[in-house]
Amino acid sequence: MPEVVETLKNNSCLILMSETGSGKTTQVPQALWVEGFAEQGKIFVVENRIAVAVEVAKRVTEEQRK
Repeated sequence: MPEVVETLKNNSCLILMSETGSGKTTQVPQALWVEGFAEQGKIFVVENRIAVAVEVAKRVTEEQRK
């Protein structure tokens, strides 16, 4: 995660490719939120299916409430 944060501090975008279940969709956006990236703009997560996007949003919301 430190490499992701550092890369985005020095660049305007980042494309991540890694194994399923590695946290690209759920953990990376939360880490960016904690680092204050949302204060500078928006954090975008792109999904290819609406159902997946809805489920991810629910999961991240649940994790944030803990």
